Amino acid sequence: MTLIITAINKSAVVQASDRRLTKIFKDGKVKFEDNANKAICVSNRDAKFGIAYTGLAEVRIFDKIIRTDELIIDYLAKINAGDKTLREIVKALANYVTPIINKQNVEKNHRRTTLVIAGFFKGRPFVGGISNFEDENGELLPVKDVFEFWIKCLSPTDESPYLFMVNGLEKVVDDTFEPRMNKKGGKIANQSNKGLARELVLLIRWAAHHPTIGKYIGQNCMTTIIPAEGDFITEYHPLKVSPSSYTPHLIQPGIVFKNVQIKRVMSPS
Repeated sequence: MTLIITAINKSAVVQASDRRLTKIFKDGKVKFEDNANKAICVSNRDAKFGIAYTGLAEVRIFDKIIRTDELIIDYLAKINAGDKTLREIVKALANYVTPIINKQNVEKNHRRTTLVIAGFFKGRPFVGGISNFEDENGELLPVKDVFEFWIKCLSPTDESPYLFMVNGLEKVVDDTFEPRMNKKGGKIANQSNKGLARELVLLIRWAAHHPTIGKYIGQNCMTTIIPAEGDFITEYHPLKVSPSSYTPHLIQPGIVFKNVQIKRVMSPS
């Protein structure tokens, strides 16, 4: 599973998550994958947003194994998501992933999956989700056979400049984590967007030391900054290395970037 923290203010939405996803094999063994996923960024007819997910690292379709982030970006490309509305995209994704996740040959509890969507809808910050085990308030539910979706527009104020949402391993949001997050929120409200992203990473790493389920949370993280105006900013945050920019999966009207890698080329001496 993945812990996802989303912070929203008037000028930007910042999303941070650890990169630990779960691989479950036919014999029931569980393996963690720490460096597979990439952020998905979408600009469409009426919104710009990022997609993060918690759940299975990969899915099997017939005899083919597909990484979950690639499954999502391939489908968004197929339906020309850049030319659709936010609601059309969210509804289509919910209908698409329902039969695929339900057919996975794993215990029902291991099918828990949430896609967390956050960004700007017609200039207003919003959060949304597509899930078979969480409701719109982040409450954990028994795993369902259908994915439900929701979209909520938000209104940060001067009194409450940042709004936080946590998805994934909510059990860490207990009597130790939640006060820490609330206390942090008051101190980081005036930081730059990159500063806020770094603080969210530190919160995730702190949660990784939770005594019972910290092992399910990785310390290698990634962040996506979705500004109300301007381009997406995506960074990897390895545990012992400085953050580095990378190119996310990207959907725009008429354009799809998938697994684009930027390599540094040494100039000839």
